[in-house]
Amino acid sequence: TYRQDDPQPKEVSCVGNFNRWNTKQGKMGYDGNTCEWKISLNLLAGQYKYKFLIDGSKWIVDTEVTEYGDDGFGGKCSLLTVKME
Repeated sequence: TYRQDDPQPKEVSCVGNFNRWNTKQGKMGYDGNTCEWKISLNLLAGQYKYKFLIDGSKWIVDTEVTEYGDDGFGGKCSLLTVKME
């Protein structure tokens, strides 16, 4: 889930090593009731690196997570750990 009040992006994608950093995948849908961009992903257990891509040009980390890693380009990326059920 990604939230930005102002200015409102036209497009948000969740891009990471789970989709090989493919910027054409991971398009998020906007929920006007909650003012949030959302996506559901089916991921296997493991640790994933990701960032949000705003309007196809601005990369940002998820400020709602507590773990970050190296994005390989001198910056940081968000980390998501999926555990086995």
